[in-house]
Amino acid sequence: MTSEPDLARRKDYARLSIRFALVHLSISPLILILLLFLEGHGALARVSYGAFVIPWKEIIRALVVVWSSLLVPKLVLKFIKGYRIEHAFGLSRETFRAWAKRTTKAELISFIFFLTVFGTVAALRLYDPEGWWISSSVLAILFFIILGKLVPKLILPLFYKTEPLEQETLIQWLKETCRNTHIRPLPLFSIKLGKETRKANAAVMGWGKARRMLISDTLLEGFELDEIKTVMAHELGHHKHRDFLVQLLFASCGTAMLLYMTHRLLTLFLSGGGPPTPAREILLLLLLVDILSVLTSPLMNAISRALERRADRFALAFTQMPQAMRTAFEKLARLNMADPSPARWHVWLFYDHPPIHERIQAAVEREHA
Repeated sequence: MTSEPDLARRKDYARLSIRFALVHLSISPLILILLLFLEGHGALARVSYGAFVIPWKEIIRALVVVWSSLLVPKLVLKFIKGYRIEHAFGLSRETFRAWAKRTTKAELISFIFFLTVFGTVAALRLYDPEGWWISSSVLAILFFIILGKLVPKLILPLFYKTEPLEQETLIQWLKETCRNTHIRPLPLFSIKLGKETRKANAAVMGWGKARRMLISDTLLEGFELDEIKTVMAHELGHHKHRDFLVQLLFASCGTAMLLYMTHRLLTLFLSGGGPPTPAREILLLLLLVDILSVLTSPLMNAISRALERRADRFALAFTQMPQAMRTAFEKLARLNMADPSPARWHVWLFYDHPPIHERIQAAVEREHA
């Protein structure tokens, strides 16, 4: 049973997390609006664009201005939320030096992706003002597919150590489960989170030969065997139902819809005046993508929550261990400081998993069925 002080502490943590998430959502559009204002008054002409024959130079310089403008507020938010608050609530075990090193790597990778993705989209927009959103949508699908290969083997190991799991009991259980449910076997890996956090997690990621199941060392050390099996069964549910392909399909359709809406609005806003500068066009494109991403995220989150519920039902039906699943969820809620009763709009806007109390209730209902 969770104590009242623990519940209150989890509510406090959730409240702070939501506030920082809202600030994070608002920073980017506000800064882009400010940059658009400055560009309109010629203040960015010296640094964001010029009379270059090669459009790539103008594109890159404009994107660097945007990135530089966002970097400081992003780092401040990451430090307060990702370091100070995580330590204040006893979640983080990370030293400041380790946090700074990990954050620097994350920002460098993010910068490369930002330049590559939005540089390509902006170039396509400048070269093909009518059909850019179609070619960008096709490239986005290819990007999602490539990421599915790169993340497990190349990107994730830059931040967390992963190694094949050596617990023979779990390996044999996974093999037997895959055989009994006619699922292609998955390699099982441990991901070392314990040096940085007390939070626990598990996931299936990648596709093809890169596909694998990851179980955090914090989960392996703090959970009973049956509880771990129910968590693994949930992840196998994603694997069995090919949720990666489902998410890829919806992400591709959602991206195409978002880019088409951006195209229509961009055309509308830029019509009637003189030829826009490349910087203005790029800033407006980024602003529209940012706002539309926020507006469409509730739909993508709802789809993700539906897939998670289906994986929960698979785990409950296959393992027939609702009590173990319930206690696993209760431990995850305590370790991860999950909000015991989030507001509906919090779930709608931010949650890609069902609230933990709903998942616990589903296990309780199966337990008493």
